[in-house]
Amino acid sequence: MKVASILGVGAIGLALLVTFWASGSSSSEAQQGGMQNCPLPGKWSIAVWDGASGTTASDAMAVCGVDAVAAAYSLDPQSGAWSRWFAGKPEVSNLAPLNDMQGVLALGGMAAMGAAGAERLDAAQAGSMQNCPPAGKWSIAVWDGASGTAAGDALAACGAGAVAAAYSLDSETGAWSRWFAGKPDVSNLPPLNDMQGVLTLGAGVAPAVQCDPSELQGLAYSPFRDGEDPTVGVYPTVDEIREDLTQLRSITSRIRTYGASGTLHDIAQEAAAMGISVAQGVFLSDDAELNEQEIASAVDLAERGLVQSIIVGNETLLTGVLSESQLRDYIRRVREAVPGAVAVTTAEPWSVWLDHPLLADEVDYILAHVHPFWESQPVETAVSYVLDRYTQVSAESGGKEVVIGETDWPSAGAPEQSNQPPNMMPSEANQRAFLEEFIPSASENCISYYLFSAYDEEWKWTESTHELALPLDRTLSGRFVGSSWGIFDSEGRIKPQLASLFPAATPSASRLTRTIFDDRGLAVLYDIGVDSSGQRRD
Repeated sequence: MKVASILGVGAIGLALLVTFWASGSSSSEAQQGGMQNCPLPGKWSIAVWDGASGTTASDAMAVCGVDAVAAAYSLDPQSGAWSRWFAGKPEVSNLAPLNDMQGVLALGGMAAMGAAGAERLDAAQAGSMQNCPPAGKWSIAVWDGASGTAAGDALAACGAGAVAAAYSLDSETGAWSRWFAGKPDVSNLPPLNDMQGVLTLGAGVAPAVQCDPSELQGLAYSPFRDGEDPTVGVYPTVDEIREDLTQLRSITSRIRTYGASGTLHDIAQEAAAMGISVAQGVFLSDDAELNEQEIASAVDLAERGLVQSIIVGNETLLTGVLSESQLRDYIRRVREAVPGAVAVTTAEPWSVWLDHPLLADEVDYILAHVHPFWESQPVETAVSYVLDRYTQVSAESGGKEVVIGETDWPSAGAPEQSNQPPNMMPSEANQRAFLEEFIPSASENCISYYLFSAYDEEWKWTESTHELALPLDRTLSGRFVGSSWGIFDSEGRIKPQLASLFPAATPSASRLTRTIFDDRGLAVLYDIGVDSSGQRRD
């Protein structure tokens, strides 16, 4: 099983596709313009610039050979800001000039590698590690010392206990190897060679790919508040989205979304400003024109470097909205349109992935939904059920990483669920029991996941009931199953039963309930509402 995670910045699954900035002065005199470990055609490698500081990215990449490098990416370990370089596309490239001993993750073009780029240094330097990572942050560190030095010894050059984890990419096989401080039983990083770049995490914060039981890996985020409903075109304001993300970053640094239209397009930019990584959703339906708008919006976000992944469709095969061939065509189109650093997938229940094995050929990783509640599992065995389904999908994944795209338990339910035994009911106690066991279990098994979901959502109340009309007491959020999956209720309060599981959760600034009264009391249906955001609803 891969330890990699697509979930966020700094995770090694993302590092498969992006690069990291590693500036630092060399301890020895730099050779004249050499690019060490140039990528093979069509493959990724950690390349290290060994030449004059201030060399333009294009000039440095050209050392590998004409058109030998198609793309390169870089991450400033201090600010977390991304930069990129695309061959022949200066208008979308913003990678600053390279410094001596700077590492980038480069994608090989189809041209042959130049001789200058293929050369490696012969003279080993006395053990020093260039660009050691700051505490809690990632960097590409470059070993400047004797080839064959044990990974632990090389990383110790950064200081005792300074590096928590390190990864290396084999440019020929595409396989990653890893090193965890104090964990030789799960480390397989071979001895380092001179001028070898490795992705390193500074000690101080557990890495995302490390399995930290205290870390919530990701949340499914849909921003619609009470009174807002995408089916009638009532979207949240950007200010409301910003308020939500300010709250969510107190418990996670990764979210997935479900659409890119309207103000949903603004989520990624607001999240990026807060250091939250985004797996951007593309809502697909049977409306081809709207699908094109969604795709164009998501591609725009990818080209601007605001998202780490794009999810093309959500349960479209389960619902029969599209055929498999249609979905695969959309996935291919998105993959061709976005930079290579952006992973592309689709989201379906675990059983759909097994029923459509060719779908896995089109994606970079598998995003599988596992909902034990909907599959009539008692809460006592719900977590083991999720883990079993994860294992089952992983066995058929062809070696691709599997991420659980949705899982959780609802805290409330509609009357039709009342005939179930208590351990299969939607309830606050059962939601807590599930999450209390699932989060550490997923971490112990190095499983990447998104909990579903961040907030209770009023507009989803009909997902769980056969009622055709609103109830007379219009309390939809947190009452029906469809509107009761949140970690937070619709007003932005952490649910009481979950407060001890998420002690860092902060209160919402202004997620206020909007209620309308008429001469009978609380209104059942209304046509016009007014809220504090100044948004008009007709």
